[in-house]
Amino acid sequence: MRTKNLALATGALLAIAGCAGTQPKSPVPKLGADDLAVFQGGRITRGDWDLWKKSSRIPENPEAGEEARAFQEYLNFKLHARAAALEGLTADSMAQKRWASVRLRILAEHYRTEVIDGQYGVDDTTIARYLKQNASKFANVPADSARATAARTIALQGSNIDSLYEARKEHFVRDSVQLPLDSVRTQLESSVLREKSMALTKAFPDMMKEKYGLKVAFPERPAPSEDSLRAAYQKAVKAGQFLSPAIFHMKALGSKDSASLSKALASVQTVEAFQALSSKFPVGTPVAAPKGDLGRVKRQFAIPYGLGMVPQLFNELDPPRLGLVSPLKINDTLWVAFWINGVDSGKVRSFEDSREEVLTTYTRENPWTPAPSAALVTWDKGVVATQADLDLLYQEIPAHMKRQYPPQRVIDFMTLWAVVARAAEESGLASRPEIQTSLRDKENVFWAQEWSRTPAFETFGLPKKTIDSALAAWSPRFRADTWLDTAGVNRDGARLAVMPSRFLEGRFAEEMDKYRTDSSFQAIDSVLPELFRDVRSDLDKIGHEKQDSVLRAKVGLKLAPAAPGNQPPLSAAVRMDSARALHDRRQLAPAQALYESIESDAKAPDSLRAQALFQLGQLYGEQQSFPRSLSRYRAVLSRFPASSEAYKARFMIAFTYSEYLKLDKIALQEFRKVLADYPKCDLADDADWMIRNIESGGALMPKFDDLDSTGAVSDSLAPATKAPEAPAAPVSTAKKSSAKAAPAAAVPAKK
Repeated sequence: MRTKNLALATGALLAIAGCAGTQPKSPVPKLGADDLAVFQGGRITRGDWDLWKKSSRIPENPEAGEEARAFQEYLNFKLHARAAALEGLTADSMAQKRWASVRLRILAEHYRTEVIDGQYGVDDTTIARYLKQNASKFANVPADSARATAARTIALQGSNIDSLYEARKEHFVRDSVQLPLDSVRTQLESSVLREKSMALTKAFPDMMKEKYGLKVAFPERPAPSEDSLRAAYQKAVKAGQFLSPAIFHMKALGSKDSASLSKALASVQTVEAFQALSSKFPVGTPVAAPKGDLGRVKRQFAIPYGLGMVPQLFNELDPPRLGLVSPLKINDTLWVAFWINGVDSGKVRSFEDSREEVLTTYTRENPWTPAPSAALVTWDKGVVATQADLDLLYQEIPAHMKRQYPPQRVIDFMTLWAVVARAAEESGLASRPEIQTSLRDKENVFWAQEWSRTPAFETFGLPKKTIDSALAAWSPRFRADTWLDTAGVNRDGARLAVMPSRFLEGRFAEEMDKYRTDSSFQAIDSVLPELFRDVRSDLDKIGHEKQDSVLRAKVGLKLAPAAPGNQPPLSAAVRMDSARALHDRRQLAPAQALYESIESDAKAPDSLRAQALFQLGQLYGEQQSFPRSLSRYRAVLSRFPASSEAYKARFMIAFTYSEYLKLDKIALQEFRKVLADYPKCDLADDADWMIRNIESGGALMPKFDDLDSTGAVSDSLAPATKAPEAPAAPVSTAKKSSAKAAPAAAVPAKK
């Protein structure tokens, strides 16, 4: 298959992951002036980090915390690759082959972007020679700019810009004025270079294949032996195959009226009696069969005299039989009765007559692949790819996509990566320091991903005894139908082993609304499986944080003060002021991040952590994410019940049920808790008024005719400091009016 688009081909299969090779044990290096992090067997310099940020497209001025998060991810790739080396994964030969294949793809992609697109096909060796010859001209020019200028100059050699300008002169007219060549020279040069890159992208793969003498040849399947085919033939014959169609000697009667035909046939016992009716019930159009005789008809073949295919007849004749076949509906107007006067059974076709069918069936039922060592692609340096390489690459392709990638297409990709990667090596591109760093980074990612698929990673490095013990302790609390992830790797046992004390109870207290049915709250034990399912990802985070902590100590990680995220954080009070300011300016994403950083900061004062949780509840409510809003308010009550935010959180839970979720039954219960738990708080009057307004069906809401001469609202209902007894009849059937939404300070409309 001819590859026409290098960019498409290099990214057509799976995203690349990279890795770090086996590293010997070594002492932890000292932090250098240019280092951001060092550990046993590795380091991260400022240059490494800058290159990673560039390749990852991290903005120069990221949002608060974004650079720290990205650096943490980059550091984890390095550390997890180191863990893979310590566990011996980097010594696995199959994994090494996978990395070698991935490395080819990375180099091929670099060559496409850096040389073909960025340098218009001019290689680094040619550019270096040009720069050396013109050293004085580029003495004070940065290396990247010098390379780009040299590539542009070399690529334009031989291009006649003057002639191109003359040929396209009509395109450079503005307001009836012809633009001079000098004013459009750069535009014309860019057009020439763009066309050169496009042409090279299309032609380059075939150019390299020819240059390197690349040949693709699938080994041919050996022809099966004659004995194998004859054995397959005999097996098929025993199964009833290779029979010629049975031949039926048939007579027929036809009628538009099935009832009259059936009545006439009621007394027919012989073929003579059947044939005697042929003049009364002629069959077939446009010419009737003489005396109803259809003659010899092959099984499943069209019946003569215009009757066509009649599959229902042959269903009746399976197995073949003689005698009468009751009337069958042939089409919209014709019913036909058949008499089978004789059957010539099908004969077994000879092996020679059936040989092609036997061969086709044998080939399908006995798939063949070349030996793993069989060479599929060769070039001037020997073998490029074997059957084993093809099989290894197929393992990367998801099952549902394999049909899109037949062997020939996959081999085409493999050869493309090989020739372009070789061009990258020979052109000098692969020797660039930044390319070498990029390869090491991708290598780290590869081995980190290999590590993430190991049982040790999935179970946080915990001993099997600890995992099994945790599962055994918790299993009695789960329902019998609970699905637990324990097959092969006991992931749920590991999650339970790292779960903090009363973690599920705390999470349930905060998110009980997830498990609410209308106005009824479920007990924790009745929803334990669902609750555990919902916290699995959080437990994974806890487990991996603990595992990473152990790993960091094991490799002696040291972070420089300048490492992103390693600076002392701003005080919780300063962060709270910043978060509130951002919140007021409706910059909700950074405000949320700051609130979350405060509420999760164990060193921050409880009062500020409670405020942060409450403000998150407000923020989510403003976004109409009411389940999340309720969970933050409930977290205030669960974690900081003695804080000054607790009564506000209780009030806002009630207010959210009343005004947003329209669940008055729960709202009444929650407002009464405000009065019961915080009778002297500054929201007690508001809770009282909300109770009375709900119970009155909204009668306390201001209406035009409720205003007296002073503009005050009449309020004749008694205070609701205690939960009233249920009235014999509803207080009011009037439609409830909605109270005003609560402002940011959590104070709703007063009475």
